[in-house]
Amino acid sequence: MTTPSTPSERRFEKNRQAILDAARSTIMEQGIDGLSMRTLADLVDYSPSALYKYFKDKDEILDELTNEAWRLSAEYNQRHMPASEEPLAMLMQSGMNIYEFAKQYPAQYQLMMSSTRISPKSLAEFMEHPNFKGLRMLLAQSADAGQLRLPDGFTPDLLAFNLWFLIHGASVLRGSLMREFGKEFDSLMDELYTALSTMLSPQ
Repeated sequence: MTTPSTPSERRFEKNRQAILDAARSTIMEQGIDGLSMRTLADLVDYSPSALYKYFKDKDEILDELTNEAWRLSAEYNQRHMPASEEPLAMLMQSGMNIYEFAKQYPAQYQLMMSSTRISPKSLAEFMEHPNFKGLRMLLAQSADAGQLRLPDGFTPDLLAFNLWFLIHGASVLRGSLMREFGKEFDSLMDELYTALSTMLSPQ
């Protein structure tokens, strides 16, 4: 994205960002289904027709917010990775980073996990998603190098799905059905991850 250079361009970008901020707040409070162009118009004090100067429709807003959420998640993960490059330690920390990100940025995480226009539309397409593909590759390479032990009956792909379901399933539950469990849920996650790390350790 080019940096706005003129006053009119800066005003345009400021207004555009205000609309995105309002959309993000609405999603946090009401979910994606609560987002509409009319709702946004009321929040930013525009007429509904004026919003179309900045975004052609609600889907374009969701696309931008979803891409933003994935970028933010990647940055969060990078900041919190361990100094060690040992694959199992990186794998475990990456999983816990997702869990913590979901707690700290619930609106962004909701967007990442929701079905939007840019979401994968098939299992094959999902398996090529950069985050999942990276997980598959890490597991396969680490297992081949003897740096990680595959449990009996597991392939790297099957283990990748198992880990993906575990961390994202837990993150969704922590922010919905079990959100009142608080530290009790967090302690359980710590126990699960300790057990999982022991199970996957090559030692």
